[in-house]
Amino acid sequence: GGPRRRPSRQLAAPSAPRAYSGEAPRGRGMCECDSAAARGGGGGMEARWRVHAVLGSIQLAFSLWHIVGSAALRDGTNAIVFALYREILASILMIAMVRWLGHSLHVRPEHRLRYAFLGFCSFANVVLFVLGLKWAGAAVAAMMQPLVPIIALCMSVSVGLERLTALKVAGVCVSVSGAVILEASQLKGGSTATSWGMAALFAQVTAVSALLTFQKPMLEFYPPAVNTAVYYTLGSCFTA
Repeated sequence: GGPRRRPSRQLAAPSAPRAYSGEAPRGRGMCECDSAAARGGGGGMEARWRVHAVLGSIQLAFSLWHIVGSAALRDGTNAIVFALYREILASILMIAMVRWLGHSLHVRPEHRLRYAFLGFCSFANVVLFVLGLKWAGAAVAAMMQPLVPIIALCMSVSVGLERLTALKVAGVCVSVSGAVILEASQLKGGSTATSWGMAALFAQVTAVSALLTFQKPMLEFYPPAVNTAVYYTLGSCFTA
């Protein structure tokens, strides 16, 4: 007949923080902007603008690289040695960034063959571009780069990574039309491009297209910084 005593609740012990294992959860993107875009609203719009700003800055950096690289090669610098210096410096910076972010460079055994292929594509991209830059010049080398989305789209569709849509086809046509016009006018005006330079640049855009296409599945397992550092360092080893 006395007052009832309420049962005491036992609080569960807090779980220990999970250490980074090098693998991303299935079904979850590696980029924070994906989750913000999924939530919608102002956060999603801000994330999209951030992505576009990053991509625009990358294109600006590549454009400056075309000019700086062409100027360096005019002084008689060996193209392969120049490419190796660039790759070694970039690899050191990428590894330092991965360590600073607290990630591991460990790659699963079943992914090592794919990363060897990606490293070879990275090597071909850098070395062939420097050779094409030396033989064909900065203008022609830059105008060959819009071929990348065409080749990458064809590769992605052929292996089932992308679906062909009218919007993608229209985007590719717009991106390449201006480059084709500029390149035709450049060749008519007596360009210094040689057949070897054009061949090297076409092989280069094919290599970078394969690199962009076949690294995409790896982003489900590794953060972008780890993914880039691994294949770029392997590419440096191929160059060396």
